[in-house]
Amino acid sequence: MDVTFYLIELLRLHDCVIVPDLGGFVTNYRPAEMDLASNSFNPPVKEIIFTGKLSKNDGLLVHYISEVEGIGYIEARQIISEFVSEVWSKLENGEKIEFQNIGSLHFDRNEKLIFEPDVHENFLLEAYGMEGFQFPQLEWKEILPSKRVFNNKDAVRSVAGS
Repeated sequence: MDVTFYLIELLRLHDCVIVPDLGGFVTNYRPAEMDLASNSFNPPVKEIIFTGKLSKNDGLLVHYISEVEGIGYIEARQIISEFVSEVWSKLENGEKIEFQNIGSLHFDRNEKLIFEPDVHENFLLEAYGMEGFQFPQLEWKEILPSKRVFNNKDAVRSVAGS
């Protein structure tokens, strides 16, 4: 069973999802930004990083799989263990592991675990459906106030006693 589907759902709702004995996927909020150099606007996003230092089971993923699949905690833990064993086996054989819509894991030549996030996926629910866009170059035009020209006219005289 591919645990990636459950990871995606949990990453939309939580800032950190730990895959026991593998590592933690952590999301960080980045606000919307406007780049005047490239005339582009990018919506806010929840960027994702991976850290192998968070590998202790916090129960979130196991409980979620157990609940969604209608299975016991031990069965859900076994599903995750098999998934993690398969991931480590592939990584140790030099393969790159793709977590669809999340990113990929692989070892570099110094045997350091590298995570490359999928930059097309935004886990921020508030930004659902928003995409970046280009806009025309903004131009600054100084508007000078027009000069009013007054013509000399005779003063208006009131007619008293009329």
